[in-house]
Amino acid sequence: MPITLYRRGKIWHYRGTIAGRRLRGSTKTASKETAQRIAADKEQHAWKGHLDPQSALTFAQAAMLYRRAEKSDRFLRKIEDYWRDTPVKAITPGAIRQAAIALYPNAGPATRNRQAIVPTQAIINHAAEGDLCPHIKVKRFKAERKEKVPVTWGWVQAFMANVKKPNLAALACFMYLTGAVSRRPWLYNGLMWIFRRARFSFAQPVTVTTVGGPTCQASYS
Repeated sequence: MPITLYRRGKIWHYRGTIAGRRLRGSTKTASKETAQRIAADKEQHAWKGHLDPQSALTFAQAAMLYRRAEKSDRFLRKIEDYWRDTPVKAITPGAIRQAAIALYPNAGPATRNRQAIVPTQAIINHAAEGDLCPHIKVKRFKAERKEKVPVTWGWVQAFMANVKKPNLAALACFMYLTGAVSRRPWLYNGLMWIFRRARFSFAQPVTVTTVGGPTCQASYS
C-alpha cells in the first residue's frame, strides 16, 4: 500500500507499506503541501533502503551479525541499548565519541575507549567486511599511561623472608635475579598482583643461588 496522508487534529500524518515494511509517523506540519513532500521523501528513502542494503542496515542488525559470528560480547549490552535501530550510515566517528561520554560520564579515557569506542567500531567494521556498510575509524580519547615501578631487591628479600607460600618466594627470587619478568610484561603484571596480595608468615628458609649472582633465601616448609 503506497503512503497516504491523514490528519490528527491540525497535524498531517502518513502511513503505508513499502517493500513489506510498514511506515507510519507524523509530518509535524499542518500544511498539506509540506506534508506531501515529507511523505514522498519517506517513501523514496524506504525504496532506496530496500534496494541498497547499506542504507537500511541498523546498528541492532549489525550487532546481531557480530554476535552470530561468535565475537566477544563483552561491553555490548550498553552500546546496543544506546544505538538500537539507528542506521549505521548515520553513525559517525564523532557520534561514537559522544556516545562513549554519555554511556560512561564518570569514567576515564581508557574506559571510554575500551568499553564504548572499541566494541562499537568492531561491530560496524564486522558488517563492513560483508559489504553491508563502509568501514569506520574512530579517534580514541587520550589516556595517560601509568609507569609501573619495579620492586627493589630489598623488597624481594623482605617478601621471601615472610611470604607464606614458599613457591612464590622462590619464583620472586628467580625472576628478579634473572630478569625474566622484564621480557614478559604480562607476566610481571600477574605476578605483582599475586605478590601484593600474598599472606605473610614465617617459615624455615632454604638457600637459592644463581650462577654469577647473589644468594637469596626462599621459605619452604
